[in-house]
Amino acid sequence: MINRITDCAIITTDAVGSIISWNSYAQTLYGYEQSEIIGKSIATLYTPEAIKEDEPAANLQLALLNTNRNNEELRVKKDGSTFNADINCTAIFNREHELVAYTEISQDIKKIETAGKQPAPKTTAKKPPYPFIAGDMHFKKLIENSYEGVTLLDKNFNVIYRSLSAERINGWNTIDRIKTTLDGVIYPDDKEQVRKILHDVLINPGQPMACTFRSKHRKGHFIWLECVFTNFLNDPDINAIVCNFRDITEKKRADEVLEQTIKELFDYKYALDNSAIVAITDQKGIINHVNNNFCKISKYSREELIGQDHRIINSSYHDKAFIHNLWATIAGGKIWKGELKNKAKDGGFYWVDTTIVPFLNGKGKPYQYIAIRSDITERKLNEEKIIENASFIKTVTDNVPALITYWTEDLRCLFANKPGLKWFDKQLHEIQGIAKRELLGEDEYMLHEGHIKNVLNGEAQSFERSFYNSEGKSIYNHTHYLPDMENGKVKGFYSLIYDISEIKLAEQEINRKTEQIENILESIGDAFFAVDKSWVITYWNNMAEKYMGKTRDEVLNKNIWEIYPDAVNSPAYAKYQEAFETNKTVHFELYSIYLRNWSDISVYPTGNGLSVYIRDINERKKAELVAARSQEEKNTILESIDDAFFAVDKNWMVTYWNKTAETALGKTKEEMINNYLWGVFSDSIDSLSYKKYHEAIETNQAVHFEDYYAPLIKWYDVSAYPTGNGLSVYFKDITERKLADIQLKELNLHLQKQAKELAISNAELEQFAYVASHDLQEPLRMVTGFLSQIEKKYGQVIDDKGKQYIHFAVDGAKRMRQIILDLLEFSRVGREEGGLEEVDLNKVVNGILALYRRQIEEQNAKITSDDLPVLQTLRVPVRQVFQNLISNGLKYQKHGVSPLINISCEEIKGYWRFSVKDNGIGIEAEYFDKIFIIFQRLHNKDEYSGTGMGLAVTKKIIENLGGSIWVKSEEGKGSTFYFTILKH
Repeated sequence: MINRITDCAIITTDAVGSIISWNSYAQTLYGYEQSEIIGKSIATLYTPEAIKEDEPAANLQLALLNTNRNNEELRVKKDGSTFNADINCTAIFNREHELVAYTEISQDIKKIETAGKQPAPKTTAKKPPYPFIAGDMHFKKLIENSYEGVTLLDKNFNVIYRSLSAERINGWNTIDRIKTTLDGVIYPDDKEQVRKILHDVLINPGQPMACTFRSKHRKGHFIWLECVFTNFLNDPDINAIVCNFRDITEKKRADEVLEQTIKELFDYKYALDNSAIVAITDQKGIINHVNNNFCKISKYSREELIGQDHRIINSSYHDKAFIHNLWATIAGGKIWKGELKNKAKDGGFYWVDTTIVPFLNGKGKPYQYIAIRSDITERKLNEEKIIENASFIKTVTDNVPALITYWTEDLRCLFANKPGLKWFDKQLHEIQGIAKRELLGEDEYMLHEGHIKNVLNGEAQSFERSFYNSEGKSIYNHTHYLPDMENGKVKGFYSLIYDISEIKLAEQEINRKTEQIENILESIGDAFFAVDKSWVITYWNNMAEKYMGKTRDEVLNKNIWEIYPDAVNSPAYAKYQEAFETNKTVHFELYSIYLRNWSDISVYPTGNGLSVYIRDINERKKAELVAARSQEEKNTILESIDDAFFAVDKNWMVTYWNKTAETALGKTKEEMINNYLWGVFSDSIDSLSYKKYHEAIETNQAVHFEDYYAPLIKWYDVSAYPTGNGLSVYFKDITERKLADIQLKELNLHLQKQAKELAISNAELEQFAYVASHDLQEPLRMVTGFLSQIEKKYGQVIDDKGKQYIHFAVDGAKRMRQIILDLLEFSRVGREEGGLEEVDLNKVVNGILALYRRQIEEQNAKITSDDLPVLQTLRVPVRQVFQNLISNGLKYQKHGVSPLINISCEEIKGYWRFSVKDNGIGIEAEYFDKIFIIFQRLHNKDEYSGTGMGLAVTKKIIENLGGSIWVKSEEGKGSTFYFTILKH
């Protein structure tokens, strides 16, 4: 559409002044093709002098401040020539009042003047396509700020103009809307209706056509629009189809709710008339409506009741005080609920559970009452029978050590014994008829509700829990709910509550002692397990898991001989049987082929099973086996163990060499047996092994060491035991572990070197940041000072625009200085002077509140805090975290709302987790990560001060303390910042 305009250049830039749209006349006026100019700054069209004075940015700033700016300016064409231009620049905002673009309309003033002086041509001049849009600015503003949206369509219903109010209604900007057809935004079910209307519009020029349909919003959802289309295609001043529309979504929703409400009211009335006894009286009690149920129970016809005083059904059962309270309640405009005994036409009596609701006039006075009743005659007769027997029951139950009450099927108490009355602090007349929910209180009732439903279904209930009364006193109780049945129907239930607090305390003490025993059993070095008389495993400690190779989950509550079937009829099996049969302790040593280990086993009968302790004696048995020199045992044991083993006599002659030794040292038995050890391993003389073996024989003490054997490039873990006539040696190949240790040490040294270099680098960077910040602040102070002097000295000759430029420059310098200081503070995070100390966070918070006392009082803020812990940490960084978050809670507030800030803490595994909650402006979810990045601000600096560094510094501090920080928020409903700090 803008390309049809041939008398003015229309240029659109983004929010920072880069050109994004350029009409054909702009190309004619300035000489640039679209491909040459799109993406360049609007400053391209300014003179060098204007650019030097920063006029392009200043002009955009003025347009932003005033929404619109109109001025005569000198502009530059592509060929370098200049011309005087009439410039009109408008700032464009989205629905959230955020700046999105600028539109600049420019004309060559000389051509305008020349056109004004020339005589009118003979032929009629062609008018702009839509002169009323660009001609009258007042009319344009009226359209753009209208409650309704305005759209101009061509004969094919393509968009040629949309008002800003149209964008506010459905979210579509003009560019995106032009890309979308009208058919593409209409709800599928409404398309046929709209097509018919548009057909009628085309064939009926000048006649408004209205329709209501659903249209797609820019965000994807549909809204209801009420549109009026008028065909002005034949009007030369308009030449378009004008569509006026407004959003009626809320009205449609309200209509739907109203329709649904009316339907529900009819449904409620039908249900009420069929389920309840209903009567309506005027304010004096004269009956003017009764339903069929009322006539049925009272035995009166509708004709006999209408116009009569309500006392026609009065039974005289209730005293005057009761009746006075009823009338005083409803006459005061309040609802009355209770039970009434009424008299029927035949003289009989009936009971009704009654609710009387007053209808109030504009002055708050009742003009009629509606009474809704339900027949409870049968229940009341049953209650009267029960109450007749209550005296006998109470006498019996008063001396029972339990709280006993009886409840009807509608959960009203008929009696309570003496302990029950004492617990609830009630007299008998106070507790009779009281509702269970009222007596227990809402919280306590909810804990009983499931059991109540079950007992009313005929299922007896039994449960244990803590029970609280209204004074906060508690007992641990065992409760029984017993249904009272009659002809297969539950008519009520008994509640028996036994105080088992002492029993529970005893159980807790037993559990505590059991826990202590378990702690001992888990901490001992012996494997321990227990079985019952059926050989079912009842306990299995952590050493048993390691020693026996089975986890608790694999063995608990299972038969031990099913888990170890190969052990049945073994020597150990016989020993366990012996302990059972003799009821005496059995002690024995056993080599387990399954475990490949020697064990010292003690079996203790416990009355209900066996307790078994198993101790690893493999090392001791090795020495004993060497001393025994039993060839059979050597073949059985020494050949089966995982360690390499050899033995020498006092002359260093090899007497034994097992298979593992063959593998580990690469020498066969034939090469070693009866040969001189140091003759075979002559290269090891004066090695560590040589010295340690001699030391063991000389001191008669076992030695344990690690040695490297160069010929095989291997490390060994060696244990040598003197045997009286020589030496027994056990060793393992630990080459892989040693190589890993060596690599780990090398890695640690490398990391230490890197850490040292990093520390030096950080120190240099910090020094650089300090020097840079100092050097950068100096010219800023000079700029600020000289600008202030210029304003002071030449204030009489500087116009308002100049003063405004000075203000902009001074304000920018001040903000630059604050950014530099914040950057310096950010660079210092992580380098803390001083060590860890005990920090009482309650004192830290109180100190911060004292610092902000004046601001808190001015904003009428309320800041609360839980009891916070004492941490072993760095005082200054932790204080800065709390100060930043409290300061943000005070700063980012809606106008006129008093800040509410709460600080809380909870202990989790390995950390303290803190939260700082406020009722401020809130944050959209898409910005949760962005706010912790330096210089990331979500608001204009004129709305909320700051540089966007506070949360970035806070995040860096928390991460240096080993924790993390995150936020939960909803725009307009406040924010909660969570962060964690390591306990140690």
